[in-house]
Amino acid sequence: MALDTVVRLPDDARIGLGDSSWIVVQDDHVGHINHFGHFSPFTPGIEIIHGTHIYNEESIGEAVSHGCVRMRNEDLTRLYPLVPVGTKVTIF
Repeated sequence: MALDTVVRLPDDARIGLGDSSWIVVQDDHVGHINHFGHFSPFTPGIEIIHGTHIYNEESIGEAVSHGCVRMRNEDLTRLYPLVPVGTKVTIF
């Protein structure tokens, strides 16, 4: 899978990596399981780009987080290929 590909991981998804570790969805967290079996959740907005979960769609457009841009998954999927890596984004 290319690094610039947007994917939606279903609950309990597991993506094997070349070093025998996994990217997984566990409970409501996306994270990494190393080859020892230790799970480390990714930090949203830093290590993973994600849309707003269907449970929180009413929060879109509200100031309810610490810098997350609340978007529907389908909107994020359309936007992602349009914005080159390294593009400066100003949020106000």
